[in-house]
Amino acid sequence: MTSNGLVSVAGVIIFATFSIYNGSVLWKTFLRKNSNHSWVPLFGGLAGVVAFLMIRNPLLHKVWWLPLLIDPGTALGMSYVIYCKLSKK
Repeated sequence: MTSNGLVSVAGVIIFATFSIYNGSVLWKTFLRKNSNHSWVPLFGGLAGVVAFLMIRNPLLHKVWWLPLLIDPGTALGMSYVIYCKLSKK
């Protein structure tokens, strides 16, 4: 396996792990109202972006931004932070 392949596989594993973790934190924090958990913003989404760009598939290169939307810590987490900052003024 080439170095691109290893980086791609590692990126997909990291992306999936952090996306699942961030999703569980989202579930525990907002739906079950248990707020003693914290998520990891951006890390999973950025690992997915790197993986998509390293995989030799032109379709994945066109949708490199998709992991940023799929990872709850990146999409929802960052949106929530921006909302809180703007609403407090």
